Amino acid sequence: MHGFTGDTLDRAPRTSLALEPVETVTNAFNRPDQAATLLLEPGEQRVFTFGLVASRS
Repeated sequence: MHGFTGDTLDRAPRTSLALEPVETVTNAFNRPDQAATLLLEPGEQRVFTFGLVASRS
């Protein structure tokens, strides 16, 4: 999960939040140690499911 905030924005700082689900490490396509994680043989498929539960306390 990558989280981004609007803290550095000039207009309305600290009023936004973005969450990005990720399946592999950053820059995985350029890392030889991640090749097996990214490889799909012909006819294979990969499914990535993500869920988020948010609550306000």
